[in-house]
Amino acid sequence: MFLSKSYLIELLKVNPNDITEEESLAEYNLTVSYGKDTLNITVIKSIISSVNERDNIFINEENSNDILKQDSSDEQIQEIVDEINSNLELGPVTILISVKKNKTDTLSIYNSEKFFSYLDKYNLFDFLKAFNQLIINEGILIFQTLNDDIKLITKTFAFSSETISFEYFDRDSYLNKANLIGKTNIDYALSLTPYDFKLFDYSNDINYLEKTIKRFKQLQYILSLRYISNESVFSTSTLEFYIFGYKNIQLEYVNNIENELIPNDNINEIFEWAFVEGNIVDKIGIVRNVLSINYNDDNFKSITDSEYDSIIGNYQLYLKKHVQEYLKLKETVTSKFQTFCDECSDQISQFSSTLRKNFLALFGYLITVLLTKGFVDKATSDIFSKDVTIITSFVLVGSFIVWVISIYYYYYQNKYVDEKIHKLKQYYRDIITEKELLRIINDNTLIDFTKEKNKHQVRALSIIWIVSLIVAFLVLDAISGSTKLLFFINIFK
Repeated sequence: MFLSKSYLIELLKVNPNDITEEESLAEYNLTVSYGKDTLNITVIKSIISSVNERDNIFINEENSNDILKQDSSDEQIQEIVDEINSNLELGPVTILISVKKNKTDTLSIYNSEKFFSYLDKYNLFDFLKAFNQLIINEGILIFQTLNDDIKLITKTFAFSSETISFEYFDRDSYLNKANLIGKTNIDYALSLTPYDFKLFDYSNDINYLEKTIKRFKQLQYILSLRYISNESVFSTSTLEFYIFGYKNIQLEYVNNIENELIPNDNINEIFEWAFVEGNIVDKIGIVRNVLSINYNDDNFKSITDSEYDSIIGNYQLYLKKHVQEYLKLKETVTSKFQTFCDECSDQISQFSSTLRKNFLALFGYLITVLLTKGFVDKATSDIFSKDVTIITSFVLVGSFIVWVISIYYYYYQNKYVDEKIHKLKQYYRDIITEKELLRIINDNTLIDFTKEKNKHQVRALSIIWIVSLIVAFLVLDAISGSTKLLFFINIFK
Protein backbone atom coordinates (compact mmCIF):
# COMPACT_ATOMS: atom_id res chain seq x y z
CA MET A 1 0.00 0.00 0.00
CA PHE A 2 1.50 3.32 -1.08
CA LEU A 3 1.20 6.55 0.82
CA SER A 4 -1.99 8.45 0.01
CA LYS A 5 -4.72 10.44 1.70
CA SER A 6 -7.07 7.44 1.74
CA TYR A 7 -4.33 5.29 3.26
CA LEU A 8 -3.76 7.80 6.08
CA ILE A 9 -7.50 8.10 6.75
CA GLU A 10 -7.66 4.33 7.20
CA LEU A 11 -4.42 4.13 9.17
CA LEU A 12 -5.00 7.10 11.51
CA LYS A 13 -8.79 6.81 11.72
CA VAL A 14 -9.28 10.50 10.89
CA ASN A 15 -11.84 12.35 8.75
CA PRO A 16 -11.06 13.33 5.13
CA ASN A 17 -11.23 17.00 6.11
CA ASP A 18 -8.40 16.46 8.58
CA ILE A 19 -5.92 15.83 5.75
CA THR A 20 -4.79 18.15 2.96
CA GLU A 21 -2.39 17.18 0.19
CA GLU A 22 -0.37 18.79 -2.58
CA GLU A 23 1.81 17.27 -5.27
CA SER A 24 4.32 18.65 -7.77
CA LEU A 25 7.17 17.33 -9.89
CA ALA A 26 9.53 17.61 -6.93
CA GLU A 27 7.51 16.51 -3.91
CA TYR A 28 4.30 15.16 -2.39
CA ASN A 29 3.12 16.86 0.85
CA LEU A 30 0.45 15.86 3.36
CA THR A 31 -0.71 17.84 6.36
CA VAL A 32 -2.62 15.87 9.00
CA SER A 33 -4.62 17.42 11.83
CA TYR A 34 -4.56 14.63 14.39
CA GLY A 35 -6.54 14.60 17.63
CA LYS A 36 -7.42 10.97 18.10
CA ASP A 37 -5.97 8.30 20.34
CA THR A 38 -2.31 8.21 21.20
CA LEU A 39 0.03 7.21 18.38
CA ASN A 40 2.29 4.20 18.51
CA ILE A 41 5.55 3.47 16.76
CA THR A 42 3.92 0.89 14.45
CA VAL A 43 1.73 3.55 12.82
CA ILE A 44 4.68 5.84 12.07
CA LYS A 45 6.75 2.98 10.70
CA SER A 46 3.83 2.00 8.45
CA ILE A 47 3.74 5.54 7.05
CA ILE A 48 7.49 5.50 6.41
CA SER A 49 7.37 2.11 4.67
CA SER A 50 4.47 3.21 2.43
CA VAL A 51 6.74 5.48 0.41
CA ASN A 52 8.29 4.18 -2.81
CA GLU A 53 11.83 3.03 -2.12
CA ARG A 54 13.34 5.47 -4.65
CA ASP A 55 11.90 8.48 -2.75
CA ASN A 56 12.70 10.08 0.60
CA ILE A 57 10.15 10.77 3.33
CA PHE A 58 10.33 13.32 6.17
CA ILE A 59 7.86 13.37 9.08
CA ASN A 60 7.67 15.95 11.83
CA GLU A 61 5.24 17.75 14.06
CA GLU A 62 4.55 21.32 13.00
CA ASN A 63 7.00 23.82 14.57
CA SER A 64 9.29 20.98 15.63
CA ASN A 65 12.84 20.55 14.40
CA ASP A 66 12.84 16.81 15.09
CA ILE A 67 12.37 15.00 11.75
CA LEU A 68 11.92 11.32 11.02
CA LYS A 69 13.34 9.71 7.87
CA GLN A 70 13.66 6.24 6.35
CA ASP A 71 16.85 5.56 8.25
CA SER A 72 15.58 6.79 11.63
CA SER A 73 16.11 4.27 14.41
CA ASP A 74 13.30 2.83 16.49
CA GLU A 75 14.56 4.90 19.43
CA GLN A 76 14.30 8.13 17.40
CA ILE A 77 10.83 7.23 16.18
CA GLN A 78 9.67 6.37 19.68
CA GLU A 79 11.04 9.63 21.02
CA ILE A 80 9.03 11.72 18.52
CA VAL A 81 5.91 9.55 19.02
CA ASP A 82 6.14 10.22 22.76
CA GLU A 83 6.47 13.95 22.08
CA ILE A 84 3.40 13.95 19.81
CA ASN A 85 1.38 11.99 22.37
CA SER A 86 2.41 14.44 25.07
CA ASN A 87 1.20 17.37 22.96
CA LEU A 88 -2.07 15.56 22.20
CA GLU A 89 -3.06 16.13 25.83
CA LEU A 90 -3.29 19.84 24.99
CA GLY A 91 -5.36 19.33 21.82
CA PRO A 92 -5.01 18.23 18.16
CA VAL A 93 -1.51 18.29 16.67
CA THR A 94 -0.47 18.98 13.08
CA ILE A 95 1.75 16.33 11.50
CA LEU A 96 3.67 17.23 8.36
CA ILE A 97 4.59 14.47 5.90
CA SER A 98 6.82 15.40 2.97
CA VAL A 99 8.02 13.05 0.21
CA LYS A 100 10.99 14.32 -1.79
CA LYS A 101 10.98 12.64 -5.19
CA ASN A 102 14.13 11.19 -6.62
CA LYS A 103 14.20 12.24 -10.31
CA THR A 104 15.57 9.14 -11.98
CA ASP A 105 14.16 7.76 -15.21
CA THR A 106 11.01 6.99 -13.20
CA LEU A 107 9.13 9.58 -11.14
CA SER A 108 6.51 8.68 -8.54
CA ILE A 109 3.03 10.20 -8.58
CA TYR A 110 1.17 9.56 -5.34
CA ASN A 111 -2.02 11.46 -6.23
CA SER A 112 -2.63 11.71 -9.96
CA GLU A 113 -5.47 14.20 -9.72
CA LYS A 114 -3.45 16.59 -7.53
CA PHE A 115 -0.42 16.19 -9.77
CA PHE A 116 -2.29 17.01 -12.98
CA SER A 117 -4.00 19.92 -11.22
CA TYR A 118 -0.52 21.17 -10.46
CA LEU A 119 0.48 20.82 -14.14
CA ASP A 120 -2.69 22.64 -15.21
CA LYS A 121 -1.44 25.76 -13.41
CA TYR A 122 1.45 26.04 -15.87
CA ASN A 123 0.88 28.17 -18.93
CA LEU A 124 1.64 26.50 -22.25
CA PHE A 125 5.20 27.81 -22.41
CA ASP A 126 6.12 26.91 -18.84
CA PHE A 127 4.69 23.46 -19.53
CA LEU A 128 7.00 23.22 -22.54
CA LYS A 129 10.00 24.36 -20.50
CA ALA A 130 9.34 21.81 -17.76
CA PHE A 131 9.23 18.88 -20.17
CA ASN A 132 12.24 20.15 -22.12
CA GLN A 133 14.21 20.15 -18.86
CA LEU A 134 13.10 16.61 -18.12
CA ILE A 135 14.27 15.50 -21.58
CA ILE A 136 17.65 17.20 -21.09
CA ASN A 137 18.14 15.58 -17.68
CA GLU A 138 16.64 12.14 -18.26
CA GLY A 139 16.04 11.57 -21.99
CA ILE A 140 13.08 9.28 -21.35
CA LEU A 141 10.87 9.66 -18.32
CA ILE A 142 8.21 7.40 -16.83
CA PHE A 143 5.70 8.83 -14.36
CA GLN A 144 4.51 5.92 -12.24
CA THR A 145 0.98 6.63 -10.98
CA LEU A 146 0.60 4.84 -7.67
CA ASN A 147 -3.05 5.53 -6.89
CA ASP A 148 -4.85 5.54 -10.25
CA ASP A 149 -4.83 3.29 -13.30
CA ILE A 150 -4.25 5.82 -16.07
CA LYS A 151 -2.43 5.93 -19.40
CA LEU A 152 -0.80 8.84 -21.19
CA ILE A 153 1.99 7.54 -23.42
CA THR A 154 4.22 9.09 -26.11
CA LYS A 155 7.55 7.97 -27.59
CA THR A 156 9.48 9.40 -24.64
CA PHE A 157 7.00 10.08 -21.80
CA ALA A 158 4.63 7.75 -20.01
CA PHE A 159 2.12 8.35 -17.25
CA SER A 160 1.05 4.88 -16.22
CA SER A 161 0.62 2.51 -13.30
CA GLU A 162 1.95 -0.31 -15.49
CA THR A 163 5.57 -1.12 -16.37
CA ILE A 164 6.52 0.70 -19.58
CA SER A 165 9.49 0.15 -21.88
CA PHE A 166 10.47 2.37 -24.79
CA GLU A 167 12.07 1.59 -28.12
CA TYR A 168 15.22 3.53 -29.04
CA PHE A 169 14.40 7.02 -30.31
CA ASP A 170 17.06 8.76 -32.41
CA ARG A 171 16.41 12.30 -31.15
CA ASP A 172 19.63 13.75 -32.53
CA SER A 173 18.62 12.81 -36.08
CA TYR A 174 15.49 14.98 -35.86
CA LEU A 175 17.24 17.84 -34.08
CA ASN A 176 20.06 17.94 -36.62
CA LYS A 177 17.60 18.05 -39.53
CA ALA A 178 15.59 20.81 -37.84
CA ASN A 179 18.73 22.91 -37.31
CA LEU A 180 19.71 22.35 -40.95
CA ILE A 181 16.48 23.70 -42.47
CA GLY A 182 15.24 26.29 -39.98
CA LYS A 183 15.93 28.39 -36.92
CA THR A 184 14.08 29.26 -33.75
CA ASN A 185 14.39 31.34 -30.62
CA ILE A 186 12.82 28.57 -28.55
CA ASP A 187 15.92 27.82 -26.56
CA TYR A 188 13.80 26.14 -23.90
CA ALA A 189 12.40 23.65 -26.43
CA LEU A 190 15.49 22.87 -28.50
CA SER A 191 15.62 19.29 -27.22
CA LEU A 192 11.99 18.48 -27.99
CA THR A 193 10.37 16.88 -31.03
CA PRO A 194 6.68 16.47 -31.93
CA TYR A 195 6.99 12.80 -30.98
CA ASP A 196 7.51 13.81 -27.36
CA PHE A 197 3.85 14.86 -27.25
CA LYS A 198 2.26 12.57 -29.83
CA LEU A 199 -0.06 10.37 -27.79
CA PHE A 200 -0.03 6.74 -28.85
CA ASP A 201 -2.20 5.53 -26.00
CA TYR A 202 -4.15 7.48 -23.41
CA SER A 203 -7.14 7.31 -21.06
CA ASN A 204 -9.95 9.44 -22.50
CA ASP A 205 -12.46 8.81 -19.73
CA ILE A 206 -10.72 10.60 -16.84
CA ASN A 207 -11.81 14.20 -16.38
CA TYR A 208 -8.66 15.54 -14.75
CA LEU A 209 -6.60 14.43 -17.76
CA GLU A 210 -8.56 16.49 -20.29
CA LYS A 211 -6.45 19.64 -20.09
CA THR A 212 -3.16 17.75 -20.20
CA ILE A 213 -4.30 15.72 -23.23
CA LYS A 214 -5.32 18.94 -24.97
CA ARG A 215 -1.93 20.48 -24.21
CA PHE A 216 -0.04 17.46 -25.49
CA LYS A 217 -1.92 17.71 -28.80
CA GLN A 218 -1.28 21.47 -28.98
CA LEU A 219 2.44 21.03 -28.28
CA GLN A 220 2.73 18.27 -30.86
CA TYR A 221 1.19 20.68 -33.40
CA ILE A 222 3.38 23.63 -32.29
CA LEU A 223 6.55 21.56 -32.62
CA SER A 224 5.44 20.18 -36.00
CA LEU A 225 5.08 23.78 -37.19
CA ARG A 226 8.44 24.64 -35.67
CA TYR A 227 10.11 21.80 -37.60
CA ILE A 228 8.62 22.66 -41.02
CA SER A 229 8.94 26.46 -40.71
CA ASN A 230 11.91 28.55 -41.80
CA GLU A 231 11.69 30.54 -38.57
CA SER A 232 9.71 30.32 -35.35
CA VAL A 233 9.40 32.84 -32.52
CA PHE A 234 7.93 32.03 -29.11
CA SER A 235 7.09 34.28 -26.18
CA THR A 236 4.63 34.05 -23.31
CA SER A 237 2.01 35.98 -25.30
CA THR A 238 2.96 35.44 -28.95
CA LEU A 239 3.58 32.47 -31.17
CA GLU A 240 4.86 33.13 -34.72
CA PHE A 241 5.89 30.89 -37.60
CA TYR A 242 7.41 32.05 -40.89
CA ILE A 243 7.36 29.87 -44.00
CA PHE A 244 9.13 30.98 -47.17
CA GLY A 245 7.84 29.05 -50.18
CA TYR A 246 6.27 30.26 -53.42
CA LYS A 247 4.82 32.89 -51.10
CA ASN A 248 6.10 34.14 -47.77
CA ILE A 249 3.53 33.49 -45.07
CA GLN A 250 3.26 34.16 -41.35
CA LEU A 251 1.20 32.27 -38.79
CA GLU A 252 0.56 34.22 -35.63
CA TYR A 253 -1.15 33.41 -32.35
CA VAL A 254 -1.45 36.30 -29.92
CA ASN A 255 -2.53 36.52 -26.27
CA ASN A 256 -5.10 33.77 -25.64
CA ILE A 257 -2.98 31.15 -27.37
CA GLU A 258 -4.31 28.05 -25.62
CA ASN A 259 -7.86 28.80 -26.74
CA GLU A 260 -6.93 30.10 -30.20
CA LEU A 261 -4.59 27.30 -31.19
CA ILE A 262 -6.49 24.42 -32.79
CA PRO A 263 -4.19 21.52 -33.77
CA ASN A 264 -4.37 20.25 -37.34
CA ASP A 265 -3.40 16.59 -37.64
CA ASN A 266 -2.55 17.06 -41.32
CA ILE A 267 0.36 19.30 -40.32
CA ASN A 268 1.57 16.59 -37.94
CA GLU A 269 1.39 14.01 -40.75
CA ILE A 270 3.29 16.35 -43.09
CA PHE A 271 6.06 16.72 -40.50
CA GLU A 272 6.33 12.95 -40.08
CA TRP A 273 6.51 12.38 -43.84
CA ALA A 274 9.19 15.04 -44.32
CA PHE A 275 11.45 13.91 -41.48
CA VAL A 276 11.19 10.13 -41.58
CA GLU A 277 13.45 9.40 -44.58
CA GLY A 278 14.72 10.83 -47.85
CA ASN A 279 16.44 14.13 -48.56
CA ILE A 280 15.09 16.56 -45.95
CA VAL A 281 16.10 19.67 -47.94
CA ASP A 282 14.22 18.55 -51.06
CA LYS A 283 11.17 17.38 -49.15
CA ILE A 284 10.85 20.41 -46.89
CA GLY A 285 11.19 22.70 -49.92
CA ILE A 286 8.15 21.07 -51.52
CA VAL A 287 6.25 21.17 -48.20
CA ARG A 288 6.82 24.91 -47.85
CA ASN A 289 5.86 25.60 -51.46
CA VAL A 290 2.57 23.67 -51.25
CA LEU A 291 1.61 25.07 -47.83
CA SER A 292 2.34 28.65 -48.87
CA ILE A 293 0.24 28.29 -52.04
CA ASN A 294 -2.72 26.88 -50.10
CA TYR A 295 -2.53 29.28 -47.15
CA ASN A 296 -5.79 31.15 -46.53
CA ASP A 297 -4.72 33.45 -43.70
CA ASP A 298 -6.38 31.14 -41.16
CA ASN A 299 -3.37 29.67 -39.38
CA PHE A 300 -3.65 26.43 -41.39
CA LYS A 301 -7.14 25.58 -40.20
CA SER A 302 -8.13 24.89 -43.83
CA ILE A 303 -5.19 22.55 -44.56
CA THR A 304 -6.68 19.12 -45.33
CA ASP A 305 -5.45 15.75 -46.51
CA SER A 306 -5.66 17.04 -50.10
CA GLU A 307 -2.66 19.32 -49.38
CA TYR A 308 -0.85 16.33 -47.91
CA ASP A 309 -1.60 14.33 -51.08
CA SER A 310 -0.43 17.28 -53.18
CA ILE A 311 2.91 17.33 -51.33
CA ILE A 312 3.38 13.60 -51.95
CA GLY A 313 2.47 14.02 -55.62
CA ASN A 314 4.81 16.96 -56.12
CA TYR A 315 7.66 15.06 -54.53
CA GLN A 316 7.09 12.07 -56.79
CA LEU A 317 7.14 14.36 -59.84
CA TYR A 318 10.33 15.92 -58.51
CA LEU A 319 11.94 12.51 -58.23
CA LYS A 320 10.83 11.51 -61.76
CA LYS A 321 12.23 14.75 -63.17
CA HIS A 322 15.60 14.06 -61.65
CA VAL A 323 15.68 10.30 -62.06
CA GLN A 324 17.13 10.48 -65.60
CA GLU A 325 19.89 12.82 -64.45
CA TYR A 326 20.52 10.58 -61.45
CA LEU A 327 20.76 7.45 -63.59
CA LYS A 328 23.15 9.20 -65.95
CA LEU A 329 25.31 10.31 -63.04
CA LYS A 330 25.14 6.83 -61.53
CA GLU A 331 26.25 5.35 -64.87
CA THR A 332 29.20 7.79 -65.01
CA VAL A 333 30.29 6.97 -61.47
CA THR A 334 29.94 3.25 -62.08
CA SER A 335 31.92 3.50 -65.32
CA LYS A 336 34.80 5.33 -63.64
CA PHE A 337 35.00 2.88 -60.80
CA GLN A 338 34.78 -0.04 -63.21
CA THR A 339 37.79 1.45 -64.99
CA PHE A 340 39.69 1.37 -61.71
CA CYS A 341 38.57 -2.22 -61.25
CA ASP A 342 40.00 -3.06 -64.68
CA GLU A 343 43.27 -1.33 -63.75
CA CYS A 344 43.51 -3.59 -60.71
CA SER A 345 43.08 -6.63 -62.98
CA ASP A 346 45.77 -5.26 -65.33
CA GLN A 347 48.20 -5.03 -62.43
CA ILE A 348 48.06 -8.75 -61.72
CA SER A 349 48.28 -9.48 -65.43
CA GLN A 350 51.47 -7.40 -65.64
CA PHE A 351 52.89 -9.16 -62.61
CA SER A 352 52.11 -12.59 -64.07
CA SER A 353 53.58 -11.55 -67.44
CA THR A 354 56.81 -10.37 -65.80
CA LEU A 355 57.10 -13.66 -63.91
CA ARG A 356 56.51 -15.66 -67.09
CA LYS A 357 59.09 -13.68 -69.07
CA ASN A 358 61.61 -13.98 -66.26
CA PHE A 359 61.14 -17.73 -66.08
CA LEU A 360 61.45 -18.05 -69.85
CA ALA A 361 64.66 -16.02 -69.87
CA LEU A 362 66.08 -17.95 -66.92
CA PHE A 363 65.29 -21.40 -68.23
CA GLY A 364 66.29 -20.38 -71.76
CA TYR A 365 69.69 -19.51 -70.40
CA LEU A 366 69.95 -22.79 -68.47
CA ILE A 367 68.86 -24.88 -71.47
CA THR A 368 71.45 -23.12 -73.66
CA VAL A 369 74.17 -23.99 -71.16
CA LEU A 370 73.02 -27.59 -70.87
CA LEU A 371 72.79 -28.05 -74.64
CA THR A 372 76.53 -27.53 -74.85
CA LYS A 373 76.78 -31.03 -73.40
CA GLY A 374 75.53 -32.29 -76.71
CA PHE A 375 78.47 -30.75 -78.56
CA VAL A 376 81.24 -31.48 -76.13
CA ASP A 377 81.92 -34.68 -74.33
CA LYS A 378 81.86 -33.36 -70.78
CA ALA A 379 80.04 -34.20 -67.58
CA THR A 380 77.34 -31.83 -66.39
CA SER A 381 79.56 -30.72 -63.54
CA ASP A 382 82.31 -29.90 -66.02
CA ILE A 383 79.91 -27.82 -68.18
CA PHE A 384 79.26 -25.58 -65.15
CA SER A 385 82.78 -24.33 -64.97
CA LYS A 386 83.75 -21.73 -62.41
CA ASP A 387 82.94 -18.85 -64.79
CA VAL A 388 79.62 -20.34 -65.93
CA THR A 389 78.60 -21.14 -62.35
CA ILE A 390 79.33 -17.63 -61.10
CA ILE A 391 77.51 -16.08 -64.08
CA THR A 392 74.52 -18.41 -63.54
CA SER A 393 74.37 -17.54 -59.84
CA PHE A 394 74.26 -13.85 -60.72
CA VAL A 395 71.49 -14.58 -63.26
CA LEU A 396 69.47 -16.15 -60.41
CA VAL A 397 70.11 -13.09 -58.21
CA GLY A 398 69.02 -10.93 -61.13
CA SER A 399 65.77 -12.87 -61.29
CA PHE A 400 65.23 -12.20 -57.57
CA ILE A 401 65.85 -8.47 -58.12
CA VAL A 402 63.29 -8.51 -60.95
CA TRP A 403 60.79 -10.03 -58.45
CA VAL A 404 61.52 -7.29 -55.90
CA ILE A 405 61.04 -4.57 -58.53
CA SER A 406 57.81 -6.22 -59.75
CA ILE A 407 56.42 -6.38 -56.21
CA TYR A 408 57.28 -2.73 -55.58
CA TYR A 409 55.70 -1.69 -58.88
CA TYR A 410 52.56 -3.73 -58.11
CA TYR A 411 52.03 -2.08 -54.71
CA TYR A 412 52.89 1.34 -56.13
CA GLN A 413 50.23 0.92 -58.83
CA ASN A 414 47.77 -0.37 -56.23
CA LYS A 415 48.30 2.71 -54.07
CA TYR A 416 47.96 4.95 -57.11
CA VAL A 417 44.57 3.41 -57.95
CA ASP A 418 43.46 3.88 -54.29
CA GLU A 419 44.39 7.56 -54.48
CA LYS A 420 42.40 8.01 -57.68
CA ILE A 421 39.39 6.29 -56.09
CA HIS A 422 39.65 8.56 -53.03
CA LYS A 423 39.84 11.70 -55.18
CA LEU A 424 36.84 10.59 -57.22
CA LYS A 425 34.84 10.00 -54.04
CA GLN A 426 35.76 13.49 -52.84
CA TYR A 427 34.69 14.97 -56.16
CA TYR A 428 31.26 13.32 -56.21
CA ARG A 429 30.59 13.76 -52.49
CA ASP A 430 29.19 17.24 -53.12
CA ILE A 431 26.72 15.76 -55.62
CA ILE A 432 25.84 12.40 -54.09
CA THR A 433 25.72 11.55 -50.39
CA GLU A 434 28.59 9.40 -49.17
CA LYS A 435 26.18 6.61 -48.26
CA GLU A 436 24.67 6.59 -51.76
CA LEU A 437 28.13 6.78 -53.37
CA LEU A 438 29.30 3.73 -51.44
CA ARG A 439 26.10 1.89 -52.35
CA ILE A 440 26.68 2.59 -56.07
CA ILE A 441 30.26 1.37 -55.81
CA ASN A 442 29.40 -1.79 -53.90
CA ASP A 443 26.40 -2.64 -56.10
CA ASN A 444 28.07 -2.08 -59.45
CA THR A 445 31.80 -2.74 -59.16
CA LEU A 446 34.11 -5.48 -57.91
CA ILE A 447 36.97 -3.30 -56.71
CA ASP A 448 37.28 -4.79 -53.23
CA PHE A 449 36.82 -8.34 -54.55
CA THR A 450 39.35 -7.78 -57.36
CA LYS A 451 41.95 -6.28 -55.00
CA GLU A 452 41.56 -9.15 -52.55
CA LYS A 453 41.82 -11.70 -55.37
CA ASN A 454 44.93 -9.96 -56.75
CA LYS A 455 46.54 -10.00 -53.31
CA HIS A 456 46.17 -13.78 -53.07
CA GLN A 457 47.44 -14.29 -56.63
CA VAL A 458 50.50 -12.10 -56.07
CA ARG A 459 51.26 -14.01 -52.87
CA ALA A 460 50.95 -17.38 -54.66
CA LEU A 461 53.05 -16.31 -57.66
CA SER A 462 55.69 -14.83 -55.38
CA ILE A 463 55.97 -18.07 -53.43
CA ILE A 464 56.35 -20.03 -56.67
CA TRP A 465 58.97 -17.56 -57.91
CA ILE A 466 61.06 -17.55 -54.72
CA VAL A 467 60.84 -21.34 -54.20
CA SER A 468 61.89 -21.89 -57.83
CA LEU A 469 64.90 -19.59 -57.41
CA ILE A 470 65.94 -21.34 -54.17
CA VAL A 471 65.66 -24.77 -55.79
CA ALA A 472 67.62 -23.60 -58.86
CA PHE A 473 70.29 -22.10 -56.61
CA LEU A 474 70.63 -25.33 -54.59
CA VAL A 475 70.80 -27.49 -57.77
CA LEU A 476 73.44 -25.16 -59.22
CA ASP A 477 75.45 -25.38 -56.02
CA ALA A 478 75.19 -29.18 -56.03
CA ILE A 479 76.47 -29.66 -59.58
CA SER A 480 79.11 -26.95 -59.49
CA GLY A 481 81.35 -28.87 -57.13
CA SER A 482 83.66 -26.69 -55.08
CA THR A 483 82.98 -23.53 -57.05
CA LYS A 484 81.58 -20.82 -54.81
CA LEU A 485 78.39 -19.17 -55.98
CA LEU A 486 78.47 -15.38 -55.93
CA PHE A 487 82.17 -15.84 -54.92
CA PHE A 488 81.33 -16.91 -51.35
CA ILE A 489 78.49 -19.50 -51.18
CA ASN A 490 79.22 -23.22 -51.39
CA ILE A 491 76.73 -25.40 -49.44
CA PHE A 492 77.44 -28.79 -51.11
CA LYS A 493 81.21 -29.13 -51.15
